[in-house]
Amino acid sequence: DGVFDLSDNCTLTSNPDQADNDKATDKSVAGDACDDDDDNDGVFDLSDNCTLTANPDQADNDKATDKSVAGDACDDDDDNDNVPDKLDNCPLLANAGQADLDKDGKGDLCDDDDDGDGVPDAKDNCKTVKNGGQLDTDKDGKGNACDDDDDGDGAPDGKDCKPLDKTVFPKAKESCNGKDDDCDGSTDESGAAGCTVYYADYDQDGYGVSTDKDCRCKPGYPYVAKATPKWDCAPNVKAIHPGATEVCDTKDNNCDGKKDNVEGGCALGSKNKPAARCLDIHNADKKAADGLYWLSPSGNAAAAKQHYCLISSGGWTRVVIENGAVAAGWSDPKITNGKVGGTATKIHGLWGKGGKSTKTFGLLGFKHTQIKVGGRYYAVDSWDDEHEGAQVWLAGKKAWTAKKKGGKPKGGGWTSVTVEPNNWGKNMTHGYWSLWGVVPAQNHNTNSVVVTFATGLDQGVNDEAFGFSHVSFWVK
Repeated sequence: DGVFDLSDNCTLTSNPDQADNDKATDKSVAGDACDDDDDNDGVFDLSDNCTLTANPDQADNDKATDKSVAGDACDDDDDNDNVPDKLDNCPLLANAGQADLDKDGKGDLCDDDDDGDGVPDAKDNCKTVKNGGQLDTDKDGKGNACDDDDDGDGAPDGKDCKPLDKTVFPKAKESCNGKDDDCDGSTDESGAAGCTVYYADYDQDGYGVSTDKDCRCKPGYPYVAKATPKWDCAPNVKAIHPGATEVCDTKDNNCDGKKDNVEGGCALGSKNKPAARCLDIHNADKKAADGLYWLSPSGNAAAAKQHYCLISSGGWTRVVIENGAVAAGWSDPKITNGKVGGTATKIHGLWGKGGKSTKTFGLLGFKHTQIKVGGRYYAVDSWDDEHEGAQVWLAGKKAWTAKKKGGKPKGGGWTSVTVEPNNWGKNMTHGYWSLWGVVPAQNHNTNSVVVTFATGLDQGVNDEAFGFSHVSFWVK
């Protein structure tokens, strides 16, 4: 081989290049051509998968797939994935795609923390998604970061309006809890579990309508009333409801099924329904009885007072009455204490020739076109047929006159009485005219009237006299 034996490391085998791979480690100084273990790894070259690279373990990672049978120590693609070991991020695991999720230079195939979140893949509940906290709301072993149903309620997070609340999801049963349980955009809807039935109270009087109701989590107009023993019979009238005060208006104010069901009734002229005047009562019911009725000429029911009505005579209203004689307001306030038919009474007067007394009476605002005066006009002693011995004047006009001779009065309405004290002889016939029956009605329409009681007697009071009492005024 051109190399003298003294220098030749293989004297019996031609090896002009004198190659000696294990020169540094092989004390035999035999060249490779004659050395049966060129890499001095203790494995004879005939069996060594890397004859020139020491690899006593004979590791060959891709033995099953690499036809070259080269050991890893001398194979530049140990995993046979066609990626050179120098460039391969997993040189011993075939990963031709070289996936490296966390970009740490170690391929996912051989990286025990693929997402680089500090949690080994063996313990990581999201191996390919960073989630160092390992939050797993539904405890299903899959972390929220990679779980498409974090709360485990069966609804994907993308369609779940509360992905971390397993009680809230589309088509869940709505409950009264302040949540949108079924993810329809509404909270605590009608009919939700735990709802309360409320009834419509349109007029907000506290009472509902039994046929108009809604089961709600909380009241809301018009459904604000709860069930009551009695229901609103007028849903749009606030003043009408169970327990309201019944009034005379042809309505069932308290919803008891009866109209105008009030104590004292609701007839015109009752306390509950005062009339403006007796004529109105007469016009409403001509068969109504004479007697006391409640009247209010102003229309204010609270101001109504009782007045006597003569319905049978056409609806006259008694506005004023003096029981006996009252001195106040008369131009001549003289009053005599006497007896009429044995009953003590007070009489205006007595007066003789030229006697008279005048007073202005208010008529309390009663609308009218006619007026009558009532009372008693007394004729004392015989009188001597004096012309117009008895006189009543109304509003400055003579309304009535009458005369009497001895014991025989001329004109109707005379009532015989005994007048005391008797200064005119025991055998004289005395009496009075009932003015209601004899003084004709006068046209009149103002709110006051002036009345004068006078006489046409031509003798003094000690010879013949007159007086009056029980003055009343009636209007229609």
